[in-house]
Amino acid sequence: MLAPLVGAALFDHADDPWAPVIPFVLVVLATSALTAELTAQAQRPGRGWTRSDKAIPMTLLLVAALLALSASFADTPDNQRTVAVCFAVLYVVLAGYFCHVRRKALRHT
Repeated sequence: MLAPLVGAALFDHADDPWAPVIPFVLVVLATSALTAELTAQAQRPGRGWTRSDKAIPMTLLLVAALLALSASFADTPDNQRTVAVCFAVLYVVLAGYFCHVRRKALRHT
């Protein structure tokens, strides 16, 4: 949840190339940590899809839907709308990634 908030700062100062460096690094670190945790959760041994296995992609898709709705209907600046759409797409991709890795892990057990 921190990444979209910090991500909006990436486009605040387009005239200063050094201003977005720290927010960019924070967004990359947060996204990398989320991806690593999703991979670890998806590769857990088990017999099938547990409640948490189903809840993780559903939560990601819910957050993506909320971000898409806020980008569509909220009266926000263009930079925040752009970030909301980008993170909505990212969360949809991460939900698909989690499902793919989980299916692969279950096939190999």
